[in-house]
Amino acid sequence: MTQESSALKNSQSALVSQSRDVEMIKGNDWKSLKPSPIGEGNYVDRVTIILPCYMGQEELALTFASLSKQTYPHHLLEAVVVDDGSKPSIKLPSELPFKTSIVVQERDGFGLARARNLGAEKAAGDILIFLDCDMVPESQLVEAHARWHHVNNFSLTLGFRHHANFSGISEEDLLEVEELRSLFAGKPVASPQWIEFHMRRTKNLTSDDSDLFRIATGGNLGIRRSFFREIGGFDSSFKQWGGEDIEFGFRAFNSGGILIPERSATAWHQGEGASPDQNEEVSLVQQRHRLSHLIAEKTFRQSLPGRSFEIPMLTVLVDSDDQTFEELSAQVNSVLASTFHDLKIVIRISPAHPEKVNIERQYGEDPRVEISDEALNKVPQAAYRMELPLRVCITSGSINFLLKSVEKFGVAEVSLEKFGKIRIAKNRALRRAQQTGYLDMWETAKLYSGENVITEDNFSSHLANQKNSARSVAIINPPFWHLAKKVLKKLLSIRSVSEFRTFTYWLSRGFVNVFKRRKFSKTSWLFAGEKTSSNKSPDWLRIIGDTAYFPNLKKWEGKKEDGVEIVVVAPDANIDFELEGVTSVNLSNTKEVPLSPPFNEIDFNPSGYRPVKKDAGIESFPVSKSMNERVVNANSALALEIEKIDSAEKAQATVEYLALGIPVVVKDMSQIVDWLGPEMSEVLDRVDVAKIKDPTEREKISVQLRRLALQDHSLSSRLRQIRKAAGLTLFQKSPISVIVATKRPEMVDRIVEIVAMQDYPNLELILGLHGDSFSKDFEFPEESMLPITVLRFPEKTIFGTVLSEATAVASGQWIAKMDDDDWYGDKHISDLYLAANYANAELVGKGSEFVFLEEKNLTIRRDLGNSEVESGTLAGGTLLIKSELLHEINGWRELQRGVDIALIKDAHMAGCRMWRTHPFGYLLRRTAGEHTWVIKDSYFLQQTDQKWDGLASELVGVINN
Repeated sequence: MTQESSALKNSQSALVSQSRDVEMIKGNDWKSLKPSPIGEGNYVDRVTIILPCYMGQEELALTFASLSKQTYPHHLLEAVVVDDGSKPSIKLPSELPFKTSIVVQERDGFGLARARNLGAEKAAGDILIFLDCDMVPESQLVEAHARWHHVNNFSLTLGFRHHANFSGISEEDLLEVEELRSLFAGKPVASPQWIEFHMRRTKNLTSDDSDLFRIATGGNLGIRRSFFREIGGFDSSFKQWGGEDIEFGFRAFNSGGILIPERSATAWHQGEGASPDQNEEVSLVQQRHRLSHLIAEKTFRQSLPGRSFEIPMLTVLVDSDDQTFEELSAQVNSVLASTFHDLKIVIRISPAHPEKVNIERQYGEDPRVEISDEALNKVPQAAYRMELPLRVCITSGSINFLLKSVEKFGVAEVSLEKFGKIRIAKNRALRRAQQTGYLDMWETAKLYSGENVITEDNFSSHLANQKNSARSVAIINPPFWHLAKKVLKKLLSIRSVSEFRTFTYWLSRGFVNVFKRRKFSKTSWLFAGEKTSSNKSPDWLRIIGDTAYFPNLKKWEGKKEDGVEIVVVAPDANIDFELEGVTSVNLSNTKEVPLSPPFNEIDFNPSGYRPVKKDAGIESFPVSKSMNERVVNANSALALEIEKIDSAEKAQATVEYLALGIPVVVKDMSQIVDWLGPEMSEVLDRVDVAKIKDPTEREKISVQLRRLALQDHSLSSRLRQIRKAAGLTLFQKSPISVIVATKRPEMVDRIVEIVAMQDYPNLELILGLHGDSFSKDFEFPEESMLPITVLRFPEKTIFGTVLSEATAVASGQWIAKMDDDDWYGDKHISDLYLAANYANAELVGKGSEFVFLEEKNLTIRRDLGNSEVESGTLAGGTLLIKSELLHEINGWRELQRGVDIALIKDAHMAGCRMWRTHPFGYLLRRTAGEHTWVIKDSYFLQQTDQKWDGLASELVGVINN
């Protein structure tokens, strides 16, 4: 059990302080600081404006014209221009109202980071404001930045910017207007929407997110010179566009800095276009890989076992004093063997230690070990710091457990009765505590950043669970595309005859191994742990009569029990007493609850569904004591056959097989409605043995039956049915927001109708009208029961930005992306949500298996048999993603094309589980018009497994509108 420490809340007086000049801010609560309002400050600190400049003489003239109007006292103001090797050299304007100087550095590639550092070195001011030379500031910009640095010495003020065309605007124009915005009336003005997205996501940088620094942009940024020097300035090794300011922001934030978004510090960029151009986009992608090594934050890297980074996520401090060499080695080795590899160990050793030489020789050359007195100084930018008490060794999963424990706190501690405390903290919490001057930074960090106290029993329980956890195993049968890709890669690498002979031998061995694995796969899961149909019975429910109707449910004892809300009365129950003080649901008298016992959807679901062999036939229900063996045998059948359903056991076996995706033929349908309900009875009556020999027809009926099994007979659905029958409160399903970006006015009514027809009960639609095709008087769709939010975007807005903006206003716990021109079935969203639950996935989608080629009037199916698997090969128009995950990976990338692929890649890097469910209910449309996925029809025709003339909407199960 974890709890927030309250003992420290009264212990502040016990802490000894060296200095009380620093106000302690909790989290990034910058709003708790109280600077002077603009125009009312009594300022005493000198400010230096640093202006890096390369070939920007004309732009600089406009920037200085606006700087001359600053409201900050001019006698406290200076400007330093850093010329990054311009030819001809930059010249300063004359007659400025404050001191100005220029310094030149030799051109050595993209030198923005070096230029900013050089300007800071030459600065005389206490406060530094970095402003790009083509940024024209509003008159209060300097004061807006500086006022915060008068009340806090460890903060980073983040200004904002707009982009506009300055052609025809003179220095005199800038001097005459009060607000620059008035110069751009009627002209296009753009702002970086990715910044606004993160501002909304992080509640204006006040949330607990660990990546608040993402919006740091060096073109308009303020910091105290002392803090700038403490964190080391900008990284001058950045010699191409992009990333150096985000990395600087990370170090400031990780060093305990407060990030302050200041909208009054606004500047106007001289030039339209708030998004990176094509060359900048390429550079940014390259820089992201570099940033993964420099920014120790989970959304910038994936700390997989075996991976190491330049800046580790964690430092682990161990003390060699009072430990023998053997004891220290056991401790260090236990950390190095952790499944969390993204760490560095710092060994503290005194000069007098008798084993000093042996320790240094054993670990001094290990790249993941440092020998030093102080972890904070030796590895200053690791995100977390952990300390181990003497002679305590950890297990392989302990660090992951501790990192999760500290995620929402500043410090987490495990008190071990015999050994002391294991403690772990966020680096920024310790740095912030250090800045206050209190001598015990750990206690201070607990007080202001929160503490998670983990009991020894809870930690021991984690260790026990770790020992008993199942080992992960390799995929026995990789998908065909994976094997083909491997073969092609080998083939393309051949450079000689000898290499070709080696390849031939390798390929022949591979065929043999694949055959063996295919054969082995039929029996391999029998040894992976027995599949059971055990359902955990809820404590608020009891049963009277035969428990076969609800396995594992406790029997009602005939007396009132605390917490019991409902008693289920089985059909065979003989009640000779009154049910007092409790609500009852009689299965014989209600049609809302089928008689079939429920199954656990985690155990029984269609994951791994595959087409059967051509010679597969109709088989009787398998007979075996092993559930796994029965499932293996059932999966090889075209369909299963049963005479009639007349018992709870037969009904349960039927719905379990149906949930696995195996069609069932019931010969005698006389009692089936009572056991399975009318809707499933109707579908089972349509099972055509001759028809299901076609793999698509078999899968179609399988999807209809598995859907009903999961919706009506799973444990979770049965509990909802019982609560509804009892008249108790039912909570709605998780809200889902559907986002659609469209450039085609003629498609708006169509997609609104498709979303409105979805059978999922808790939907909203966010409709992004993108481009100039939508006139101001464009008529929106008629009002319906579906909540609709309409957003408008100009033509120049990047597609990824449209999606991010739509996501930012969405209220759902899940985000579903749909395309305006494709076809969907009315159960499309429900199917995705079902799959997300049984697969325990955060990103779900369908493959674009069904494609309608409009020019050829042909529907094709490709990639048959590759659904219900963990996969990132998902159609962009079918994605369902958790809002929480989408926020964690910072939304959709600012790309015109490939946005979906980029999202899937980012989700994969974040460690998310992705699931590809069945393809029915989605039909991809390919026309001669514009598509974000540019590909020829021949691409699809080459992959065709099956084809049908015309639009096969009924077969695929889509709404033809």
